[in-house]
This record gives sequence, C-alpha cells and structure tokens, in this order.
Amino acid sequence: MLAQRALSLPRCLPRAQLHTRPTTFSGRVWYRSDGTPRSRLKGLLVATLAGGTLYTMYAMLALIDEFDTANYLLSCLIHIQRADADLSSVDLSDERSTLAHFRSLCASFGDIPQHMIDDFFDDVAQLLGSSTQEVHKILREVSEAVHEILVRSKGRDPWETATEVIYRLDETIMQLVELVEDKFGDEEVKVLRNQKIKEQVTKDPASRNSDYEVVG
Repeated sequence: MLAQRALSLPRCLPRAQLHTRPTTFSGRVWYRSDGTPRSRLKGLLVATLAGGTLYTMYAMLALIDEFDTANYLLSCLIHIQRADADLSSVDLSDERSTLAHFRSLCASFGDIPQHMIDDFFDDVAQLLGSSTQEVHKILREVSEAVHEILVRSKGRDPWETATEVIYRLDETIMQLVELVEDKFGDEEVKVLRNQKIKEQVTKDPASRNSDYEVVG
C-alpha cells in the first residue's frame, strides 16, 4: 500500500540550470547569448576578428584625419602662393597697399566669423594712421618673409612649407593683436574678438584643420 502511494506521488523534477551571460565585451566573446560557454577556439576566433576590425577602423580614422590635415595645409599653401604671386605689383612702400596684401595672404583662414576679421583689419588700418612706421614695418617684413619662404621652398615637402608660412603669418597676427589691444584694450567687444583670434593663431597649424574652413 505504501509502495503504491509512493509511486502515485508526483516526482520533483530538477530545475533547469539558468545561465546569465556577462554584459562585458569579453563576456559576449566567451559566452553564448543563453549564457553557456562558447568553444574556446571559437571564442578566440571571434576575439581575433573583433580586434582586427577595431584596429582596421582605427587605422582608417587615423588615415582620414591625416588626409584632412594635409588637405587643409595644402589648400592654405595654394591660396598663399596665389596671393604672393601678386607681390611684384604691390607697392610695399605704401602702408595701405601692404596691409591689403597681408590680408590677402591670410584670406584662407576661415575659422573666425568674417565680420570679426573685417573689424580686426579695420582696427589695424586705424593703427596705420596713428603709428604708421611700426605697423607698416611689421606688414612689409612679413610680406617679404613669406615670399622668401616660398622662393626657397622648391624641392621641399609642401607640408613643411605650408606649416612654416602659416607660423610666420600667425606670428604677425599676434603682433598686430597686441598693438590693437594696447590702443583699444578697454572695449569689451574688441577684447573678446582679439581673444578668439589669439586662441586660433596659437594653435599648431597641423591641428587646426577641424577648426578652420578654408575659404575658396
């Protein structure tokens, strides 16, 4: 009787084992979606493929960034060369003509709003009227220096030439900004504008491709 009752009782079936896959990347590599371990060989293959994909993506991004930098520098160099080609027709003894030439050399830098650039050069033009000798000398020297760099650039890496020329122009812009600040330093709008300009020209030329829009 007891044996029959024991046979009639429902058996307690063992619970199915529940597996939870770790949420980390390595967990996805070494475990299936149901939480059970993958084959070590298969996991190693997945990890190798994932690592190769990530490396390829990184290499492509680095190549794209390098291409963008080279494109920015070479585009600036082309614009500067075009402006410098007109140097023979520029009267460097005339301060207004020299200022106009310098502005054309810097015309490819388009990261700063155009109205700020216009206002900055208007201030420089006012400096010509108040301290003609100093400002005119700065503008004449940079025009001649840029021309000399381009003349002796034959056979050089265009990247190096572009960087050297941009550095030289940036130095002059910084000089002019300081002169403008000395004369108009108490005007808040000019202070903010000059700060923006200084932030850009103190950057490494090769790192400014994401900030600058080359003006065509």
